[in-house]
Amino acid sequence: TVKYPAGCVLFVEIEGGEVANRMIPQMSPQQHREDFEIIISSDKKPKSPAVISATADQNLTERKSRLYKDVAEAEKAKDLETAIKLLKEIVLVDPSDHVAWSKLGALYLATNAIPESESAFTKSVELKPENIPALINLGKILLIRSRPAEAIPYLQKTTSLDPRSARAFQLLGEAYL
Repeated sequence: TVKYPAGCVLFVEIEGGEVANRMIPQMSPQQHREDFEIIISSDKKPKSPAVISATADQNLTERKSRLYKDVAEAEKAKDLETAIKLLKEIVLVDPSDHVAWSKLGALYLATNAIPESESAFTKSVELKPENIPALINLGKILLIRSRPAEAIPYLQKTTSLDPRSARAFQLLGEAYL
């Protein structure tokens, strides 16, 4: 019999740099396909054909996998309060989980808990400085909090990591106004 993990995080790396990641809460023999888009800026594309490898998050325990699955179910049910509670449990179990911190920041932002969102995105960026979604959202929050000078370095970093990010350039323009 084949055993499937309770969940995993798919990391996409090109030439040693992470360009995307995606939480896959549960795998089963019946799950044939999951599509998602990965936009890779031209400076991140490999210069020659390369082997792509998928490795599981080494810190993804059964408990953490179950929690991530429960987060996904709570989000699907639009129960953001429960999803936030579960993500807080994940970062308590593994404070180095930049994906969980970023997701927590996004849910705090969705519930208008701006200071908490800023803290969560800051932690995610500290753990993974090239986390583009966390960088953009942190810049956005700093603009919301009327701190454009603090937003500029995060947004500049985002535009250097992804020069095709229209959203990052838009927010950077707003920060300079």
